[in-house]
Amino acid sequence: MPGNRRQERSPPTLARSATASGSTPRTRDRSRGWGNSASYGLDLLANGIRWRSGDEVLLVDGDFPADVHPWRVAEPQGVTVRLLRPAGPVVQPEELAGELRGRTRLFCTSWVSSFNGHAADTRALGQVCRDAGVTFVLNLSQALGARRLEIASLPVDAVTCCGYKWLCGPYGTGFCWLDPRLRESLAERHAYWLAMHAGRGFDRIRDYTRRHDLGARAWDVFCPASFFNVMPWLAAIEYLLQAGGERIERHDQELVGLLLERLRRGDPWRPARCRHRRFPARRQSALLPASLQHGGRAAPRGRVARRAGQPPLSRGGAFGGPAGGRRRPFPAARPPLRR
Repeated sequence: MPGNRRQERSPPTLARSATASGSTPRTRDRSRGWGNSASYGLDLLANGIRWRSGDEVLLVDGDFPADVHPWRVAEPQGVTVRLLRPAGPVVQPEELAGELRGRTRLFCTSWVSSFNGHAADTRALGQVCRDAGVTFVLNLSQALGARRLEIASLPVDAVTCCGYKWLCGPYGTGFCWLDPRLRESLAERHAYWLAMHAGRGFDRIRDYTRRHDLGARAWDVFCPASFFNVMPWLAAIEYLLQAGGERIERHDQELVGLLLERLRRGDPWRPARCRHRRFPARRQSALLPASLQHGGRAAPRGRVARRAGQPPLSRGGAFGGPAGGRRRPFPAARPPLRR
């Protein structure tokens, strides 16, 4: 059964995926599970946590929908989903501390905002949650692979991440990491036969004994041994590991700095994040939205692109498309990062 042999070899490499941006390898493999997206990890938590009527889930108003919708399935159990609206581009620790209530059970947010590119202070947010006894869940999708993360030293209870952004994998890949205490508290909502039979010989294929020693693997997405998805992703992870997280982050920040410098020189593009107060360098991510300017103001969405016969691309007010009805190549920035 080739699928089973690959299933046996793959989890150690998957476990290293969290080290692709320099995060620690000291976290236990049993705390990570296969997924097919960031949503998968959030969904298993929303359905696995043993909710009590009156519990509250606190989320960030303006976050990506993937961080919001999964928790709403708990509302029929008497759980309230409440949105915190930050004053700036991302929620600040003092804002979070002021919004936590006695019945707040869980707080979930993105490390880097999909809409403005700002990075949250995950360590400070996690400490606020830890001090209040609130479960802290973090979506890494817009950062892991471009920024380093020390999971072992971070006050976080669960992280989830897709594999097809900065981890350079195909669509339909992802993983989640669960703190052992949180993992052991979850109600099991599915039993996947391939995980149950991992390590068993074919002579025991009809052994239906339910296992309780799988750790996070008990939550593996079904059919994780999809060679067309997993194998290219593992190759990408190995490349990131060899390149080194510190080197990748430094390279990305050089590119962001160069891009900001060129964007600020003149029309027609402006970096969207310039509308906010300047964040320190550690808050800069490798995601940089930009707005198209026309006569000193933001151009009507899509107008310039349509004149050029190109489809407009936009997210959250940030717009992408050719400028002024003609293609304007951006000057070469830096040579590509090589091994």
